[in-house]
Amino acid sequence: MQGEWDEVGVPNDHVYYNNFGGSGHHPPRGTFYGSEADPYLIHYWGGTRAWDHLKHPVNDQFVKGCSPHWLNREDEIWREEVPEDLRERVIQVFADLGLVGMGYDEG
Repeated sequence: MQGEWDEVGVPNDHVYYNNFGGSGHHPPRGTFYGSEADPYLIHYWGGTRAWDHLKHPVNDQFVKGCSPHWLNREDEIWREEVPEDLRERVIQVFADLGLVGMGYDEG
């Protein structure tokens, strides 16, 4: 695979929190492709790590401290961006798979 593609620089702003929630941590808030002021795509950081507790015990203080914020942010994006009929379908699919009681099916 090495050398089989060309790299292209994409303008972006990689933005960090300052002293996140008073924790002393400085996690990335996201990568804003284009610019922070006018992004055409945003990669929010932490959304996947926030669900680590479903897979294994979380001992990392950084992840434990940031996860509540990340989960709330994911919920806000879910409610703002995904139409209600699709949210209902996803919740039903999760229920069919037995993924209930993990936050997916609440509120």
